[in-house]
Amino acid sequence: MELEIVIGHNFQKHIDTVANLRISIFREYPYLYDGNISYEADYLKSYVLSKNSILILARDKGQIVGALTGLPLLEADEMFRIVFEKNPFPIDSIFYLGEILLIKEYRGKGIGFKMYTMFEELVMQNNQLTLRNFLKISF
Repeated sequence: MELEIVIGHNFQKHIDTVANLRISIFREYPYLYDGNISYEADYLKSYVLSKNSILILARDKGQIVGALTGLPLLEADEMFRIVFEKNPFPIDSIFYLGEILLIKEYRGKGIGFKMYTMFEELVMQNNQLTLRNFLKISF
């Protein structure tokens, strides 16, 4: 299993892969999600536009089997910021963890935990936020 870190605008190279992964995984929950490639491209646009976004790809024998996405909350879509903007949270110190995606066969094997640990280390190394705020947004 290989984990690849993609930062900022380089997300663009992987937008179709991440979009298709989101669609295939979220279709397991049809009562929550009925997306399409157009919706996904629009949703992922903020990650592509952010110079600080983080994408961690999980590959098995070259095939992408998982992804983690995140970006500074200030650069996230309004629907994610609004709850924090209406409360006394310093949103400039929060890094938003979008999702951790793994194809079903790869779940429960510690891959998501490794991706999350890498994400947390990247965010903390870049002093994007305090650990306290990171934990509040992530759990």
